[in-house]
Amino acid sequence: WVNLGKIKGNFVNNYAESINGTAQGGAVYNTEYLHSNADFIANYAKSTDGDVHGGAVYTLKNSGTTSLPDNLMYRVTVHYGDQELETYALPNSQDNIQIISAQLTLDDAEAFEQLKQQNQQEKDMMDILLSIPANELTIESYVDLMIRMGSIPEDQKDQIMAEMDEFSPEEKEQSPDGEETLIWRMKLPVGADEAEEAKRLVEIWQDPLNALLAKKGAGYQVQIEPLGLTEASAEPAVSVADELEALKEAGEQTDLISIRAPEQYENLEGYYLTYPECVKRGLFMPLDPLLDTEQGKALRSAVTETDLERARWDGKIYGISAVLPQTGCVIYSREQMQKYGVTEEELLPPLFENETLMQKIRDLSGEAPYGMISGDVRYELGLWVTEPSENLALQSDGTFGIITETPKFRERLETLIDWKEKGLLKIVSGEQINTCFARQGGGADINYSDQPYSAELPVFAGAGSEKAYAAFLVPQPEEWALAPYWGDSKQCIASWTQKMEQAKDFLVRIMADPEIANLIQYGREGTEYTLKDGKAFAAETANLYLRLFGEQYTNPLITYSAATTAENKAEYARRFHETYEAKIPDGFRFDPAPVLDQIVKTNRVFGESEAGRKISGLQFEDVDRIIAEITENLKAAGMDDVVREANRQLMEWKDGVSVWEK
Repeated sequence: WVNLGKIKGNFVNNYAESINGTAQGGAVYNTEYLHSNADFIANYAKSTDGDVHGGAVYTLKNSGTTSLPDNLMYRVTVHYGDQELETYALPNSQDNIQIISAQLTLDDAEAFEQLKQQNQQEKDMMDILLSIPANELTIESYVDLMIRMGSIPEDQKDQIMAEMDEFSPEEKEQSPDGEETLIWRMKLPVGADEAEEAKRLVEIWQDPLNALLAKKGAGYQVQIEPLGLTEASAEPAVSVADELEALKEAGEQTDLISIRAPEQYENLEGYYLTYPECVKRGLFMPLDPLLDTEQGKALRSAVTETDLERARWDGKIYGISAVLPQTGCVIYSREQMQKYGVTEEELLPPLFENETLMQKIRDLSGEAPYGMISGDVRYELGLWVTEPSENLALQSDGTFGIITETPKFRERLETLIDWKEKGLLKIVSGEQINTCFARQGGGADINYSDQPYSAELPVFAGAGSEKAYAAFLVPQPEEWALAPYWGDSKQCIASWTQKMEQAKDFLVRIMADPEIANLIQYGREGTEYTLKDGKAFAAETANLYLRLFGEQYTNPLITYSAATTAENKAEYARRFHETYEAKIPDGFRFDPAPVLDQIVKTNRVFGESEAGRKISGLQFEDVDRIIAEITENLKAAGMDDVVREANRQLMEWKDGVSVWEK
């Protein structure tokens, strides 16, 4: 026991009574081995000063899942003759306290008296500590308490305070002007060896964010600490869940946590779904109580109900996110529309139903009017291609299958080959794509709208510069991109935060305050972006990571619209969820672990096989033959195993069994 461990060299000369019997020898209790989900064990022990023959070790078996529950209290009843003394290790939480008991018999009167005195001192100290409000407990008040208890000579106070000053948590947790400081730990979209990139991102946000918080009277400041930069050479890198668990066990201040899509290391090594894993380890605070308050109403109204429900795990919500869904589109050149006398109304029908107009443009220009970078259309069919597999798709019957065997894949390849043969379509390089009358949307021109609109799109102009490309974008109703969880990027409150009220307030602000959300998504106005007609346009020199991933750390539904987003993004997102995702098995997450090797091999097929290269370049004539060939390659790499495992998990999920919880 911790207290007893200070006496007689870890009880080498004392008797220890274990859970399942009495053992001659001593007992060693080591908090280093505390883990949950296990029973006490009795075993031989080796003390710090020699072997103990017999003896008992009171530990918990390491289950490797979660840290020690905060509500456990340990009680040891110590016996000496007919005297009895109870010692305790108090819990960290007062909710639903559970007591674990053990017995210890001493035959040393001096040791028992020492223990009685120490126990009384600590009881008196605890009574005093509990009488001091938590926000008034400082290092100095603690030292004063030690002096009152006789543990520290009064004339040593100044020396002790000087030695402890540099370790004061108050200095870490308060800003220079005395306000409390929250720690916001963020998994940034950089590798472990990109600390400088992470630093540049933090610099964009840190000071402007605190300036906004001060202006709004938040009463606290925020310090951003990146995650995932600990071991640049680790293979695989330390997972976010492991890093957060280590921070929790060490008691490191952490208040808000931002996680993002799981890292896909080479060959998917180390792949796991961050959000479910962190929830299972008890790293996030349930947010349902917050969402049910007046304060939480602003949060609820700022995101869609679909996003909230998809964050639910085992009946509770542990993280907040807002997904802005993508919709496929065709991008028409304004310059060529004017050249060939084409109106917007003529371009509103779906592209492949507008063949007559495309023939007209072909005849006038002498060129194929529609340009594509690749004929690989797996992500343009309106199917849920379920990560991390690139070939596992949810079919119309509600089961998973191989995407190359779906009717939509066949129909699209047939259409593309037909258009290529008619001179209506061509495969072009990235530099040539902007010379086409119409082109495939995607890449930097990802569309977030279901209504047609005009936009000035940035295109590469050489030497690292960009130029504007006047375009008319027409969403395609069959080409939406289904990604219901979008990597489970979430904003969460740490389960061990000591600043719960401030953490709740800050979570609401980054998800419901447009001014703060704009800073996180776009950066600083005038530096990383400019406003034109109410839309945000990224500067050419803006941080690339911010441009691509900024929205994952806030709520993109309440920020400024950009060139390729709907005017009312929240309404668009709600329409998308209701229209295109009605048949998604909401809440189901595929665990790839049982078939990870097969997924790695099948993901290589399109890029490494002859059939895959032919499809990408549309260099085939017989659709049936090319589909049979690519499907055979996928099956040879293990695709049938992936499909069977996904459907098995889906059936268990429908029956109320989650593979992640087993």
